[in-house]
Formats: sequence, C-alpha cells, structure tokens
Amino acid sequence: MNKQTSANDIPSVNETFTFIIPYHTLQVTPQVTEQVTEQVTEQVTEQVTGQVTGQVEMMDRIASTLKHCETPRSLREIMTFLKLKHRETFMEKVLHPLLEKGYLRRTIPDKPRSRFQRYVAVKEKKNEQ
Repeated sequence: MNKQTSANDIPSVNETFTFIIPYHTLQVTPQVTEQVTEQVTEQVTEQVTGQVTGQVEMMDRIASTLKHCETPRSLREIMTFLKLKHRETFMEKVLHPLLEKGYLRRTIPDKPRSRFQRYVAVKEKKNEQ
C-alpha cells in the first residue's frame, strides 16, 4: 500500500496538539508513610553519619590535644600523644589551626622554630573587641 501525501496531510503551523499523560494518584496511608519514613531515615542516617563522623573525630582530637597541652609540650610530644608521625601534615592540619584560633600558644613566641619551643593550651580565650 503506497499512500501518497497531499497538502491536507501535512499539519499547518497553527495547529494545536493535545498530549494526554496518565496521572496515578498515590494514596497516603499510615503504611506508606511508615515505609517512606524508614527508607528516608536510613538513607539520611547513612549519609549524615559519614559526614559527621570526621567532624566529631576532629573535635575529639582537638579536645584531647588541649587537655594534654595544659602542661607545656613539645611538638614531638604532641605528635606522639596523637600517634602521628608526619610532621608537615600534623603542623598543617592540627597545630597551625589551633595556634591561629588561639587555643594553643607558643611558650617562646619570638622564636617559633626554637628547639626549646613548647605549646600550651590557652585557659581562656580573650574576647576580641
């Protein structure tokens, strides 16, 4: 069957088309609500746990470091206490942030590289005005 097209078969520019899209209504029942809640809770818990765990571990590390440094400690003593071996990473990730935030201070501030340098926890952070 060979059908030839004519001018009447081609839609004109101004014609309107209607699309019908089926829409299924979801009935919300206590059972559906419970299933969704369990699923969402599990997904969110897994996601948040991974994000928060690192933050909590870092806060624990900071708290234990400050407690340990109530007595002036050398860089090596703090690293040993935290069971860390890589000096540069320790200084970048732990020591410098604590110094910058004012939680630790140097016992010899004029000579940060002194072999006699010790770090001590600041008892009370001074309010900046």
